[in-house]
Amino acid sequence: MIRVAIDAAWGVSCRAECALPMTRSAVWGQVRAFRRFITLDPFHQRVELEDRTPRVGVAFRLIHGVGPIRLTRVGRILKWREGYGYAFSDLSTRGVHHGFPHIYEYELSDVDNGSCRIAIIVRGRWTAQWIPRLVVRTWLCAVMRSARTAIRNELLSVRVAALKNAPRHEE
Repeated sequence: MIRVAIDAAWGVSCRAECALPMTRSAVWGQVRAFRRFITLDPFHQRVELEDRTPRVGVAFRLIHGVGPIRLTRVGRILKWREGYGYAFSDLSTRGVHHGFPHIYEYELSDVDNGSCRIAIIVRGRWTAQWIPRLVVRTWLCAVMRSARTAIRNELLSVRVAALKNAPRHEE
């Protein structure tokens, strides 16, 4: 499921979810690797944390890239709920009125005994208001779909590796 809404003031709210055949704690084991996990987003190429340990308040530089184009953005970890997710800001170095300032969040929830759901949530203000809303919405849907696919594929590959390495019981 992917939802993208743009309000009259160009406020953006995006949500992409997928269910995984893994426990929340197993998924959290991957999601909590902040530096690695946030680079699964199609634009996030590298993150440089001010502190070695990700926690609320830690600032970072986030290198974005599309093809040969690179730009540095800044952020801060805003929320950290051990076992359940975190949120961080993703801002232009030119300030909050430029370059789609937004909050990016990963949220984990239990579905049943052996499964969980991951939600990718992006909220912010679209600043390039000369672009038609339909184009912006289509673009954001494509980006959210790409992020969800990359995250799902990464988490499922971890599950497959764990299953391959699990001891086999022979009768």
